[in-house]
Amino acid sequence: MIRKWIAVLTVVAMIGGFMPAIVQAEAISYRIAPQYDSGAPFEDGLAAVKKDNKWGYIDGAGNPVTSFKYDFAHAYNDGLAVVGVKNGSTAKFGIIDRTGKELTGLIYDHAVVVGKGYAVVRVLGKSSNVWVDGKAGLVGPKGLITPPIYEEINPPSDGTILVKKDGKYGYLDATGKNLTNLSFNYAYIFSDGYGLVYSDKETGFINTSGKLVYTRPSNAYSYNEFSEGLAKISFNGKEGYIDTFGTIVIAPKYDESWYFNEGLSYVKNNGKFGYIDLSGKEVVPLKYDEVSTSFSNGLARVAIGQDYIPQSSDNQYFGNEENTDYVVLTNKKFGFVNRAGKEIVSLQYNYADEFVRGYARVSKGGTGAGSYYHGGKFGYIDATGREVVPLRYDYVGGNIFDGFRTFTEGLSPVSNGGKGTVNDYSGGLWGYVNAQGVEVTPLKYTYAWSFSEGMGRVEQAGKFGFVNSSGQEIVPPIYDDADDFSNGFAQVSKDGKRGYVDVQGNEITGMVLEDSRRFLNGTALVQDSSSMKLGFLNNPLPQVEPVVAKVVSQGDGKPSTVTLSSGTTNAVIYYTLNGADPLSNLSNSDTQEYTAPFTVGKSVTIKAIAINKGMQMSPQIALDYKQTYVKGKPTTTPASGSGGNSGSQSGGNGGTPSNTDSGFTDTQKHWAKLSIQWAVDQKIVTGYPDATFRPNKSVSESEFLKMLLGAFPDIKIEATQNGAAWFAPYIKVAEQHNWSLLQNGDTKNFNRGQVARLLAATQGFTFDQTKDAVQYVLDLSIAGGKTSRTVEGFAVKDPLTRAEAITLIQNMKERGFKLSKADIAVKAAAAEFQVRGLVIGDTEQTLLAELGQPARKDASEYGFQWYIYNQDYANYVQVGVQSGRIVGFYTTSDNWSSARGLKLGSEQDDMTKRYGTGAHSIRKQEFGLSMNHAKIYEQNESYVTLFTDKFNNNKITSLQIISKTVEDGMKEMYAPETAALKKAFALQSLDLVNAIRSRNGLPILQWDEEAAQVAEKHSEDMRKQTYFAHSSPQGKDPKGRFDDAGIAYSTVGENIAANHRSSIYAHEDWMNSEGHRSAILGQWDRLGVGIAFNVGNVMHPMDNASNMYYTQNYSSQ
Repeated sequence: MIRKWIAVLTVVAMIGGFMPAIVQAEAISYRIAPQYDSGAPFEDGLAAVKKDNKWGYIDGAGNPVTSFKYDFAHAYNDGLAVVGVKNGSTAKFGIIDRTGKELTGLIYDHAVVVGKGYAVVRVLGKSSNVWVDGKAGLVGPKGLITPPIYEEINPPSDGTILVKKDGKYGYLDATGKNLTNLSFNYAYIFSDGYGLVYSDKETGFINTSGKLVYTRPSNAYSYNEFSEGLAKISFNGKEGYIDTFGTIVIAPKYDESWYFNEGLSYVKNNGKFGYIDLSGKEVVPLKYDEVSTSFSNGLARVAIGQDYIPQSSDNQYFGNEENTDYVVLTNKKFGFVNRAGKEIVSLQYNYADEFVRGYARVSKGGTGAGSYYHGGKFGYIDATGREVVPLRYDYVGGNIFDGFRTFTEGLSPVSNGGKGTVNDYSGGLWGYVNAQGVEVTPLKYTYAWSFSEGMGRVEQAGKFGFVNSSGQEIVPPIYDDADDFSNGFAQVSKDGKRGYVDVQGNEITGMVLEDSRRFLNGTALVQDSSSMKLGFLNNPLPQVEPVVAKVVSQGDGKPSTVTLSSGTTNAVIYYTLNGADPLSNLSNSDTQEYTAPFTVGKSVTIKAIAINKGMQMSPQIALDYKQTYVKGKPTTTPASGSGGNSGSQSGGNGGTPSNTDSGFTDTQKHWAKLSIQWAVDQKIVTGYPDATFRPNKSVSESEFLKMLLGAFPDIKIEATQNGAAWFAPYIKVAEQHNWSLLQNGDTKNFNRGQVARLLAATQGFTFDQTKDAVQYVLDLSIAGGKTSRTVEGFAVKDPLTRAEAITLIQNMKERGFKLSKADIAVKAAAAEFQVRGLVIGDTEQTLLAELGQPARKDASEYGFQWYIYNQDYANYVQVGVQSGRIVGFYTTSDNWSSARGLKLGSEQDDMTKRYGTGAHSIRKQEFGLSMNHAKIYEQNESYVTLFTDKFNNNKITSLQIISKTVEDGMKEMYAPETAALKKAFALQSLDLVNAIRSRNGLPILQWDEEAAQVAEKHSEDMRKQTYFAHSSPQGKDPKGRFDDAGIAYSTVGENIAANHRSSIYAHEDWMNSEGHRSAILGQWDRLGVGIAFNVGNVMHPMDNASNMYYTQNYSSQ
């Protein structure tokens, strides 16, 4: 099978909810008789229905909650619903509550319920685009909290509301009053009681009182949100963690790290992975080539070995119909470790999945990496490592159409005789095996689906039926189609008509319905085939009492115990801890069956349902649990040893000591004795002829430079020219590296504050204020304070002593720091390519002087900020800025030039003649991504990517330039997920579409937030169920998703993509695919884009389980 990584679908559909049919039969028991033209299932006890061409809402008895007066009506969500009326060629929207009360007037251009009792309303901006320059407000359970005056607004989190106004971010309290000034360049939604904020010069965290808890210089630090009381922080490419006081509790020493989950996080150094706990202790040693992002059932999957592509395959990554020998191979062996680091399952399997509800799918004897794995025998192991299902099957579990499920309700589909890879298996005969390894049915079916509510759907000779958990065929395969059981019944169809069967196989309605939906919340929406009207069937099974959750705290900062119960006897409770809906058939891999009280150690959203023996489902409950952390004053590290003071070498010829092994007469009892001895042994410093070292003697800037450079012999020092000062060569090196100097010669004292600024400069950071440089060296543990480990205790004006200088340099060497080699003559070197007169290395001030303020500042996968200039799509450009300098460009416009004459529209032959063949792929670690329509050139410390258009004779269509330092500093192919990056990718996708439409003379598209939410849900669904298609395994297509969301449209289209490292790469690939290109250049009005990250959960970037999922939803009214 050829795997379609990028696909497009355009669906033409009628406006409205669900427009289909139902013949009334005497056996049908209606709760609400067929009378509606269209409708949607009950949500929150209310249903939107359409009558006489107008929409309204009814309760469970069919009583109107509102009059039928709306042209648009969306399903209820947490007590609120969006309604709208037509206003000429446009529409106006508002919000109603469960009583039908209009909480706002129908006066807004856009409205969407965002959950937990809140909705966002928007008004159009001058560009007729509610997202680009419209204004947003917030509606709560009681009405309008704040009118639409913000560019961005978010629902409350920890009692705070994140907003953006006039390009600046800040927070409101839950009533809409200002909690902080709106003064931040960027800010994050609160997490674990804190909000991360960025300004021009500082980065810090806001607490729920609106107080800035602590700050750090923005150009030196990269932060992530808090998780379990710690936030990931990055210094110079190394990662560590801070606590809620800003204290570095785990030093930044890892190449890669993750968010803490239940007290553990994976880390990586020198290409090897392991796990640390909240104290920084390495509980699982860093010796594995691959690990899971988190533990499941107390175990984490680990592996040693590498994925690789044979040399003979060049850049071929995929198999195809003619060549099924997949070229991505692996020599990895997989096993599992527990939280203490013990290998519970030895490294023996060629393939292994994560544990799900107590079992993991494993295999031996096959070949291929990740989703390319095929040819082995599969089985299951339990959490002790016992093979409960022997490795004797060609496939176990569901396939792509069944969400790749494992055991559900104690049974798993299994197959022999088919072909394909682990995520693309088909054919063979199917049956079921239980957790004891016993086949409860013979392998005789064309396909067998995962169990749902005690019944397994099977197919044989093109007909569908059901078996029970004993393997008995309760419903023989006689139906043309069938759906899984839901709330005690399954939909079936025969000869063009539909009906329902129960768990005994009885047709409770007869095959007389024109159309139907699953039973949900006690009813099923059906269509009468004679009147073609819609009504609601009643579920005759007894209702199940909702789950009751009881949370008992074990104290501040400690896990809490959660107990779940239901008033219905013998009901089974299922729950999730990540806000996902727990499904009765456990198709959601996050769903767990409740068997005993459990503990939660972080902030989670618990959702739970109960199911009785008749498979009737209770209403779902949701509980937001907030973990608290111990509050108090941060501890102060006492001044002692290398943390107390810091040291330097004497100038030109400081003399020769009488003894070089601690023989100085004045250092035997000095606090820096060992550091002094280290410096002497390293030949960095000497003493004086009188056998003294004079550790408390002050030093000059030149003296410190000589000693510092002596500790880093890889930097060449020129000989002193005749007549020049002894320190001239050292000053020259510093100037070449752009280190900030006082140039006070060899006479003036160098104080502690000045040395902090110099050391920060050696790491590439220039601070405007001394206090920021001091905080930097403190955080990196290069230095300690003099009286305390604080800026105030650093004593910035005190002279730097020789002993202090020695200690500073020893700290740098022991912590692995190197001296930065800043580009020399960057402007001249980078001038090979210029974008609007700018080059890599130009300052932010130069950028702003040339182009002005950007429309947005977006996050990027590299960690720098993209300055987005979309005010004129004909001149669209993104400029990457980091530490006050330009480090990247991307442009689709004719606004750049190259020294060798290339420009937008140049042909591929010109590229080759002027710059050579270039490269077609990106590689990081063992991962590679091939780009058939781009060439990459390394030019003057930058990587230049020239994208081409195969539909325009492979001419250059866009340009990207990334600083070599930045690209090489990104060790992994994909960036980890952040809310800011998801949002940036989505908005950039809109910008790129509009830029190319502008070039082709087409109108620009408006941002559609509702469609964006639908798109993100589809991307998330592909991630969670591990498939890549427009239709979900449950059969939901783009039209159905729009209908479910209640979005008005005349036509709808969709582009999807996977595994592209950014929206730029996804866009360029789409433009070189005929179907996707047609969608981008189609006759639409609106576009919404949604992104899902799966970074860290994929064994190879070309797996079906992709690192990234992109969905674009286009529509027109």
